[in-house]
Amino acid sequence: MILQAPLSLLLLLLIPVLILLHAIRTRRRDATVSSLLLWREALKETGRRFHLRRILQNLSLLLQIAATVLLATALAQPAVLRDNPEQRNLVLIVDTSASMKSREGGRSRMEAARGMILQALGELGEGSRVLVIESRARPVLRSPFTSDRRALRESVTSLEATDEPGSMRDAFLMALSLVEAERRDEIWIATDGAFDPFEEIALAGTDVRLLETGGAGGNLAVTRFQFRSLPYRSREYEILVEVSNFSEDPSEAPLRLIIDGRPYLEDSVSLDPMENRILIYPYRGLLAETAVAELDVRDPLATDDRAYAVLSASRGIHILLLSPGNPFLEAALAVYPNARVDRALSERDYGEYDMVVFDRIEPPPLVSGNYLFVAVGAGELPMREIGVIENPSIVSWDRGHPVLQSLSLTGVEIGSAAEIEVQGEGEILIQGRESPLMVAHERGRLRALYMAFDPLQSDLPLRTAFPVLVGNIVQWFAPGEIASATRQVQAGTPYAVNPQGYRFDVRRPDGTTETVAAATSPYLYENTDTVGVYTAAGSDMEESFAVNLVDREESDIRPRFEIDAPRPAEAAAEADTAKSRRPFAFVFLLLSLGILLAEGIHWLRR
Repeated sequence: MILQAPLSLLLLLLIPVLILLHAIRTRRRDATVSSLLLWREALKETGRRFHLRRILQNLSLLLQIAATVLLATALAQPAVLRDNPEQRNLVLIVDTSASMKSREGGRSRMEAARGMILQALGELGEGSRVLVIESRARPVLRSPFTSDRRALRESVTSLEATDEPGSMRDAFLMALSLVEAERRDEIWIATDGAFDPFEEIALAGTDVRLLETGGAGGNLAVTRFQFRSLPYRSREYEILVEVSNFSEDPSEAPLRLIIDGRPYLEDSVSLDPMENRILIYPYRGLLAETAVAELDVRDPLATDDRAYAVLSASRGIHILLLSPGNPFLEAALAVYPNARVDRALSERDYGEYDMVVFDRIEPPPLVSGNYLFVAVGAGELPMREIGVIENPSIVSWDRGHPVLQSLSLTGVEIGSAAEIEVQGEGEILIQGRESPLMVAHERGRLRALYMAFDPLQSDLPLRTAFPVLVGNIVQWFAPGEIASATRQVQAGTPYAVNPQGYRFDVRRPDGTTETVAAATSPYLYENTDTVGVYTAAGSDMEESFAVNLVDREESDIRPRFEIDAPRPAEAAAEADTAKSRRPFAFVFLLLSLGILLAEGIHWLRR
């Protein structure tokens, strides 16, 4: 019980006043008696100023004291604390991305997180409702709001880590849309923290708690694996393998290439701390069925020690290059034999091309298509040129964007660039010290990439990053159609299957078979949560494709995400102390009035 107005207890100071009024000695009358002997003996026992026995026998006084106590208590507004079963909701985000498969201390991070989640849920108050979101390539609502502890335990126990890269930011935004700060709702995140912080976590208007498991990291990974044909050479290819060391120490590991089930090449790769290295090996012969690049290493995460490729010919890509002459760009595009490049100096029918390059050639108004603008006006894009910058320097670039993956722009020297002001929906990919240097724009059926500088006025074409950049750009405009000659997707990304009928079977990497009902063709097969080779087979069709992790952020299993918040076990204890107040002052008030009524009746009858 608590008192909401404790100062009202000062009313109890009236009790001594009541006692004093009842105990004051009454004024005596003089009387003549025959002897004082007996009176002196009586006065020795009752001569005190306060006659306690008479006070205790005074029913009126006792009733008045009781009424005063009850009235003071009622005015102090007593209340009891009781559990409030509807006080709040709790959204639990469980990270099931590939890094949660990392094994440390004899168990995986997912197993450790599952145990901590179940313990934290067991310490929650019975009235709290919990919703579970699974964080993977795309967030999945795993369990709706429920206070059923058994159902929650079953939901959490059934969660397993996948081979997909995580998207904790998307999962957090979903959770944020389901909570209300006024209701004291909370968001709990169970994760290993192996991802970069995002700004929305600091802007959330609700409490965020972290349940973290994970070690120091230290992981080797195959972060890229591609085949590409050599120009003008029949049956000659290059095998591109990127190996990354996400450790603070130097590492060395054997690398094996297996083509069509037979060992093709073995190499030893030495990497400095936090180094990414691109290795290129020649291959000559017919395209085989499958290829595997694997690191013979024992590290915490085995998922990214292998990468797979299903080899096949693509339909090719048709490119229009409008340029007064750019040998570096032409050579970079010529690397891809199934990329047909038309060169021109004037306008063409752009609709027949997969990609159009305006290299220092002013573009006309454009509505749809894929366009690369190099050192030229942006036309209808939401940006405008406001000047020229001499010797601009690159301060940052978006490593997560497909156009800038697997390359470094550190130290690139540029002679001059247009100073631009980005308006509307433009996405800055390369930021210069004074102005953006590369901007991407997507609107409806229009996809465009703007470069504010001429590569010929820089040392970029002399760097290994340039052909990688050109390949990324072509791949961004026409996914899967450049001459990598492979059918691959990242784990968690749907793969387009072209079934001939309404039903086909998919044989998964673990040997199980899934039957799929296809309402459309092509059909987007979404269950790509496991690394390996998949085979889709149906009436008059059989098609294989590979699924890989190939995500540098996910392979970097070092914990990087932190928030300043108590752990969920502590949060559960805090939540249990949140009580509702149930006042009952009216009970004391009624008792006080009843006693005063009884005292009045006693006084009248006396």
